[in-house]
Amino acid sequence: MKHLLFLFIFFIFHFSFSQAKEFRMYDPSKDAVILIERRAWPTPSIIPLPQQVKWKNGFFYLTLCKAIIVKDISTKKEADYLQKELKEKGVTFLVTQTTKANQPFIEISIDNRDSLASDEAYSLKVNAQKILLTAKTAHGIFNGIQTLLQLIQNGNKVRFCEIADWPAFSWRGYILT
Repeated sequence: MKHLLFLFIFFIFHFSFSQAKEFRMYDPSKDAVILIERRAWPTPSIIPLPQQVKWKNGFFYLTLCKAIIVKDISTKKEADYLQKELKEKGVTFLVTQTTKANQPFIEISIDNRDSLASDEAYSLKVNAQKILLTAKTAHGIFNGIQTLLQLIQNGNKVRFCEIADWPAFSWRGYILT
């Protein structure tokens, strides 16, 4: 009977606190308080919402990363900007052209192929080993950095994902009321 009561209470808490990351609950069979974690990964909000987003389970931990790799010297300015922004979040990186083997890194590169539709388009891929940001131009890299900064959770981790984004319109506008 105690186990049934435990399961009943578990499901009530599970559905009542589905947005909570974790909660504590008393287990009478063990006479102890147990910690129950929510299994669904929280999805960060990104503004503006990218054209294509594919979320995956897991996180890239910025504290394990030591370098921002710059493949093209024309993106050094954007890499320095990313370094400054991450330093304000408490994580320091070196901007370099190489890194040690088996060490997580952030890579910024220019891709002149036609796979990216616009000069402002970018592709951002995050996995356990690296964060790869590619674009046709430095402007696209800058846009990708803005998205990357919004993906950072708790100041030290980025959820695994694949993002492709480009402007919905070729022009920008504003309204004065």
